Amino acid sequence: MIITRSSITGLGATSAKHVSYDNTISGLTGEDVQAALDEIASGVETYTQKDLTDNNTDHLIMGSQTAFRASLLQYTLETSNTFQEGVLTAQHNGSTVELDHAYNYKDPEITGITFTSDLSAGNIRLVIVTLAVGENPKMMYRITNIAIPV
Repeated sequence: MIITRSSITGLGATSAKHVSYDNTISGLTGEDVQAALDEIASGVETYTQKDLTDNNTDHLIMGSQTAFRASLLQYTLETSNTFQEGVLTAQHNGSTVELDHAYNYKDPEITGITFTSDLSAGNIRLVIVTLAVGENPKMMYRITNIAIPV
């Protein structure tokens, strides 16, 4: 059986403006609900763009070494005719960092870019080495820190 909006009895609303709000149980006003939604939306991380250049080494701070034991980085790399995306995880034990490629999709692969990680000045860093790619790729990334007790 396939359930559709029209097969549910009494469902007449087709958009949010048609949904009634009854606060008799919660006591929350419409402003309270909107404030809660705004607070949730403010916690949603957005992607940041980093322009990479040929024959260069870039560093991204992934998180504080003293506050986080691990960080996760979601990224995309793009040139005019190539696209690559992936997920990197970096875990440290206080003195060394292990960087893993949890996911990697290439269409086709952008050659000449390598990722490593290190600890520097109290931070977990992603080290990006860009060799002669031929054109400067754009990198979009989002970092999530994992609060494992240090």
